[in-house]
Amino acid sequence: MDIVLLKPGDVLSAKVQHEVSCYCIRFHRIYFTKSQQSLQPDYTELFYRFEYIVNSYRHSAILTLLNEDQLLAKTLFARLLTEETKRPRREVFIQHCIIMILLLVAQNIQLLLRTTAIQKNANAIITDVMDYIHYHIFENEKIKVNALAQHFTTTREVLLRLFKKETGTGIKQYILNYKIQLACSRLMHSKMSVSEIAYELGFTDVSHFQKVFKNVTSLSVRSFREENAIKQK
Repeated sequence: MDIVLLKPGDVLSAKVQHEVSCYCIRFHRIYFTKSQQSLQPDYTELFYRFEYIVNSYRHSAILTLLNEDQLLAKTLFARLLTEETKRPRREVFIQHCIIMILLLVAQNIQLLLRTTAIQKNANAIITDVMDYIHYHIFENEKIKVNALAQHFTTTREVLLRLFKKETGTGIKQYILNYKIQLACSRLMHSKMSVSEIAYELGFTDVSHFQKVFKNVTSLSVRSFREENAIKQK
């Protein structure tokens, strides 16, 4: 069973040579957040964790699940399709199916990324540091250099040297680059205000965010959003 991962703005064409069954799921934050009237649990934190995993995935848009996960995935998709046709809709069941599907996808992506890193002889510690940074990108205290060194039981100096050697950039710049990558996604595909994005990504204030954004992208926040709004029309 193959999973096709398409982020906002992605385009994929395929030539079908035999009969296939396709399920299309459009993931919205509404599946992860809890309303005051709903019995659904709040998975907002989990939404952010999935985001880092998908953003770390740079391979083909098609992800082939492990054999042992394929039966469960097919069962979940079939259940989701059944729940979608029920009236009234059972939102909690739908949410749980989607969460389970995403957990399977996330697990398979992480395994693939780990295998790829090993094949490229990448430094295992630095690979773990990068994963840790992505996972805790919204928690500034956990991704400070000293905190990272302590977590990975090494010295600040050794960590900085190895990280620069492996990635070609310093840790602080790597973190800023990744935050701006997330900011670009929000500017293109959400209605979040600049201040909301700056706050979510842990910048001290909007001015600081705008300065970093322009240093990384060579565009102002406003210009970036306007240009991409035109392209998507």
